[in-house]
Amino acid sequence: MNVSLRFLLIFAIGCPIAGEAQELLQPASVFALMPKPGDDHVAMWWEDGFPGVVEDAPWNRSIQSKNFEFVLNTQSLEIPHFGPLKNLDADVKSLAPAKLNLEIIVDGKTYRCRSGGKWTRHGGPRLVESGRVFQRADVTDLAFYSKDGEKLNTEARFETAAWANRLALILTARPGVLPIQPGEKSFGRVQGGFGVDGSNHFEIPADPKFETEHFTVEFWAFIPSDFRAGEHSPWLLCKNRNEWAPGNFGILIGNDVRPRATINFGGGRENTFAIPRATRPLQVGNWNHLALSYDGESFRLYANGRWVGETKIGKKREPVPGGMAFGRRQDNSGDGYRFRGVVDEIRFYDRALTEQELRLRFVKPEASRPALKPVEEWTFDSKGHAAMKKPGGTWKSAQAKIGIAGRDWKQDSGDSPSAVTHPDWIKAMVLLDPT
Repeated sequence: MNVSLRFLLIFAIGCPIAGEAQELLQPASVFALMPKPGDDHVAMWWEDGFPGVVEDAPWNRSIQSKNFEFVLNTQSLEIPHFGPLKNLDADVKSLAPAKLNLEIIVDGKTYRCRSGGKWTRHGGPRLVESGRVFQRADVTDLAFYSKDGEKLNTEARFETAAWANRLALILTARPGVLPIQPGEKSFGRVQGGFGVDGSNHFEIPADPKFETEHFTVEFWAFIPSDFRAGEHSPWLLCKNRNEWAPGNFGILIGNDVRPRATINFGGGRENTFAIPRATRPLQVGNWNHLALSYDGESFRLYANGRWVGETKIGKKREPVPGGMAFGRRQDNSGDGYRFRGVVDEIRFYDRALTEQELRLRFVKPEASRPALKPVEEWTFDSKGHAAMKKPGGTWKSAQAKIGIAGRDWKQDSGDSPSAVTHPDWIKAMVLLDPT
């Protein structure tokens, strides 16, 4: 980038501009100021400026060398313009479109790609690698459908790798992760767990043995990326209706996946005590060990074997019978403040465990520890299966295919059918000489 362009971009970011200067900063004008690609150079940019920044700009990503230009709409995966360039001043709009066909054949059924993923912080159109002689980018979260409208559960991405005189198009796919199974059909941390899919929850009925002055409740929670099943921050654990109800205690997680805890002595907002939101978020896509305790003086929250916060209260906890719900607010008010995920290895103690004791439970939850005998525990299906990650699907026979065609040419490629189990991938690639 030359000095004048650097100054121009800095000036544009730092100051409001108008008139001739504003016209100068239109995408086409800025590109005109860029150095022309040399024989071995290749460049990549958004053809009409980045969408969302430039009003009404389409998601058209352009790759250009001295020899060719390739434009991909990353939302529709259409190719509006592709072909050799006579010179660098040629109008790309004059290049003919090409037809891109991405297919996955699973167990004899064909699924075609209809769209690419929307741009997010980590997904959709992404820049992977960029330099003078090589440009690599992809689009994730591709959506594949069969003729009868069935959507394929897959994790798939379309990748472009470009040099000055070569262009590779690559389709990579694998079976997607399986949805959370409700109830005791779910995987667990040690054996089987209890799945909450946003429509159900696990509830422990009211019992005097859970109304102790001092207590600890600990459990494991698997937190997927879509853990929030409703509009509001979900409750992982909620006893006695809600945070304003006497005898309540519980744990919520916010959009930032940081847990916070509440406890109530006597009812009402004025008797609600909270532990501030933890500084570290819980681990998304993993199991997390959580615990609450009260020793008559302090209310404490632990996550993954570590103390994360406490509030000094110094009040006697009076018995107020009420149910203990996992996966929603206990009174189910509004949309229920529901959690989507899995809970497992729930234990209630009539004393406040120390951080060292809870760390033992975190490090090796399957170990038998007679000194840590709970009042009651819930370990769910002893014949169920444990999994550290959300289980993925399996394709008995799968094949990826990629094809691209112009007015008078066509090129396609596909791998051989094979059995695929998540997290393994299948791939298809075509290598083009667009000059």
